[in-house]
Amino acid sequence: MHRAQREQAPLTVAMIDIDHFKQFNDQYGHDAGDALLRELAVIFREHLRQSDLACRYGGEEFVFILPGVNRATAQTRLQRLRETVQRRQIAFAGQLLGPVTVSIGFVVSESDDQNAHLIIQHADAALYAAKRSGRNQAVDFANLHLLPSDEGNE
Repeated sequence: MHRAQREQAPLTVAMIDIDHFKQFNDQYGHDAGDALLRELAVIFREHLRQSDLACRYGGEEFVFILPGVNRATAQTRLQRLRETVQRRQIAFAGQLLGPVTVSIGFVVSESDDQNAHLIIQHADAALYAAKRSGRNQAVDFANLHLLPSDEGNE
């Protein structure tokens, strides 16, 4: 974040969640779930630059920190990542697993006044919007007002 501020460059933060991971583990077992996580790490490495950071945020959630990535580039890269996960044939113990999809929420911060906690909250809000509106998609926090509201439907 400090580097992005110093260089006056955008900073994209994305939260990624494996869709229906609990059901995946229930169906195939935890060893298969571990194999899936390892395969996702390979996919992440294929899609990230050396300057990008990927962190496991919790169970099946990950955070990407993409310094210097603007909104258009973030949308393109994250959609490509999502499509790669969806197409990947993942095998474990002689059987194909899946299909596997991910939901992604991201925020692009271009301001000098960046707040790490708020950026994570915004990426998380975009992730949950992606999940609420059907999963297997990447949602930009800046576009949340364009999604149908589900207020009162909970």
